[in-house]
Amino acid sequence: MLSIPELARGLEDLDPARYGVIVETLDGCHRGLLLPRIQGIESVEAQWFAVHSKAGIKPGTPVRVERFTVTRFGKD
Repeated sequence: MLSIPELARGLEDLDPARYGVIVETLDGCHRGLLLPRIQGIESVEAQWFAVHSKAGIKPGTPVRVERFTVTRFGKD
């Protein structure tokens, strides 16, 4: 189950082991979501790059950033 997303200021509010991330361009045309605890994504920078790539957003494009937690039933 996903928690309600909350606004994040940027990289300093992210942690790929704890939070999933949603990025959306300010015009709303591109949006991407990445769950937390993805194998191979160990750093905030890797998470940031992956979610931008998934959304088709070029690095440096202004985005709205949200974070969320995930409860995995039977595993947490």
